[in-house]
Amino acid sequence: MFYSEDKKQYLALNRRSFLLYFLKLSLFSVVGWRLYNIQIKDSEKYKTLSKNNQIDIEILYPLRGEILDIQNNVLVSNKKVYDVYVIPEKTSNINETLKQISKIIKIDFAKRRKIIELTKKVKKFEKIKIFENIEWHQLEKIETNKLNIEGIFISQDYMRIYKHGKIFSHILGYINKPNEKELSLPFITNMPNLDIGKEGLERVFNPILVGKAGQREVEVNSLGRIIREISRKDSIKGNDLQLTLDLRLQEYSLNLLNSYRAGSIVVMNIENGHLLCMASTPSYDPNKIIKKPNQEYWNSILQNKLSPLTFRSVQGLYAPGSTFKMIVAIAGLYYGVIDTKTKHFCNGKISLGDRLYHCWKNNGHGSMTVERAIQESCDVFFYEISKKNWN
Repeated sequence: MFYSEDKKQYLALNRRSFLLYFLKLSLFSVVGWRLYNIQIKDSEKYKTLSKNNQIDIEILYPLRGEILDIQNNVLVSNKKVYDVYVIPEKTSNINETLKQISKIIKIDFAKRRKIIELTKKVKKFEKIKIFENIEWHQLEKIETNKLNIEGIFISQDYMRIYKHGKIFSHILGYINKPNEKELSLPFITNMPNLDIGKEGLERVFNPILVGKAGQREVEVNSLGRIIREISRKDSIKGNDLQLTLDLRLQEYSLNLLNSYRAGSIVVMNIENGHLLCMASTPSYDPNKIIKKPNQEYWNSILQNKLSPLTFRSVQGLYAPGSTFKMIVAIAGLYYGVIDTKTKHFCNGKISLGDRLYHCWKNNGHGSMTVERAIQESCDVFFYEISKKNWN
């Protein structure tokens, strides 16, 4: 009897022990397999991800869309340009490097001193910009002597080009760095250093022209030096913008305005309302505004009493003049005050109240129909129509 109970207890104990042993073995197997994955199989991956500050995300800025006229003539495009940098750690003597570069492109004393001071503040592997948007002949000279100049680095970039300078400046506007308020705009929230439209169509159509940013993930060491690229997603160029404006008509209109100190010409297609020309003078060259340094040019614009920045086609306040005669004629025809055969005699003047008003043609136009009055811009005819409309 006692033996049978002891045997049952022994068997029950063995089953519990086996179950516990199995659970422990399973647990250690899972832990062991996980450790194998982390430390051996995926060791390279977790070496990279082990420290968050070793992964940097760099924004790849998009190329801005082009602007074209109604005939597909390019008005605004992007030109490939080159910037010159020096990398402190790659030169044994920064003074000698700057001296060699100065033989090709002049570096004044103040700028040289500033660059030397920067080399003491930045990390040795970081690039310091010396020149931007250098001329092609300067690039050729630098490339020719590149092997003899320690630490020099040439970087490719793009610059906005307004191909026709002053001709479309008021309409197109220009680009520049965003201010603090503009940084909250949705299309540049992750691109704080992107040039955006500041005036004209460049500003109005920013969301279309800007494009979409790309990015790349890079592994950097504790000093911030890039070790390798992990992943890359290229940026997407902005959409092109086609206008109803006509380059030839715009040029012709500005040529007409050259004999005047200030003025504006606007031409529209009456069939569809398309704007074909919006010329305003005096004007400015947006290429000189976006190119640095530009303080001298800015001062010349701001000190000009004729205000070249004013877009007279839309910002000027002008009396309607003879264009209002069309409204008077339409009102007279619409309300039946006159018809196409109604005639009024113009003797060069008309009396209204106690005042005498003269037609622009002192001797008068004689008998006028509405069609002829519009052709001749007869003042007296439309004074008469206005009196009848009022009554």
